[in-house]
Amino acid sequence: MRFLVSNSPSRWALTSLAVLGLLVSCGGGGSPEPPPVSDVDVYVAGYDSQGTKIVPRVWKNGTPLGYSVPDPESKVLALAVSGSQVYSTGYSLSTPWDPSQHRLMFWLNAGGGQVTNGPEDAHGFAIAISGSDVYIGGQTLGSTLSDTSGHGATIWKNNVPTYLTSEPTNSSVKALVVSGGDVFAAGRVEPNGVLWKNGVVAMEKAGAYFEGLCISGEDTYVCGNMVQEGGYWTAVLWKNGDPTFLAPGAIGSSAKSVLVSGNDVYVCGWRRLQDLTDQMVVWKNGVAMVLPAEGFFELTGMTICKGSLYVSGIESLLPGGNLTASYATVWKDGVATRLTAKDHQGGANAIVVIPKP
Repeated sequence: MRFLVSNSPSRWALTSLAVLGLLVSCGGGGSPEPPPVSDVDVYVAGYDSQGTKIVPRVWKNGTPLGYSVPDPESKVLALAVSGSQVYSTGYSLSTPWDPSQHRLMFWLNAGGGQVTNGPEDAHGFAIAISGSDVYIGGQTLGSTLSDTSGHGATIWKNNVPTYLTSEPTNSSVKALVVSGGDVFAAGRVEPNGVLWKNGVVAMEKAGAYFEGLCISGEDTYVCGNMVQEGGYWTAVLWKNGDPTFLAPGAIGSSAKSVLVSGNDVYVCGWRRLQDLTDQMVVWKNGVAMVLPAEGFFELTGMTICKGSLYVSGIESLLPGGNLTASYATVWKDGVATRLTAKDHQGGANAIVVIPKP
């Protein structure tokens, strides 16, 4: 069985919905041709505003699947698809800034299927499926949100937690991959970026934030950021522990997700140029490709399907990354499609694209 996994708010994969609803007119003025039929299914995880609430969303080919969460804020942060089964995780809170109300959420087949409210005081940032096992990576919260010493990196296997730190510390799992029977997790244990393999620290980088993870054969790729001279965050890709700095000359950058396709390595993130221009960027083998965007915040995931590159992200329409007006956006080969309305608060946190049977 083939599993495609998107980690959150890493996670990876994308699709174009631009083909939906397009009519191509004939040059001779005849009847419009029917819209092309897509040969892929596109799943996007994120959120949208509904009145005063922030509601969780998984879109399939542009149509939102049904969720029912009574809390005023809930978001889907990660997504995985196996056959006809759609798995997703995130968080829900009934009282903002009250950690006792932060619940790790797990949804199976969001459109009318099973919805499980997981352990309270936790967030789910990543999800992976292996056989009949469901792995969720995230963070167990402390007694108060200001008490960051109680935030602990955690992996839940079939809802049973494994704590990756031996004592309370500010730590979390941001990306999760199951490969060859091994469970890899990337995240942070303050103040360092950490990669775990089967619960044991396999790599640690001082002062780094690990955000994305990909296993390709015998190679391990981790992306994220770290502080350089001048105090700027800079986007970094580590291959088997060796760093490549992706945005030389920028005065700020970060990498969110990494994938490998054949001999090519893709990383998505953002950078700020010397003239203060902010750009959402995909680096292919270290070469930057800038995606067109009406606003700016971050790219969150990638995948390649049938030769096309899909990217998910969030476009803020207000200055300073203010997300009270934002799009959930996907790009297919650089062409953007927005899943939410301009006056909404929306975001796309993860994406999976699979060929239709």
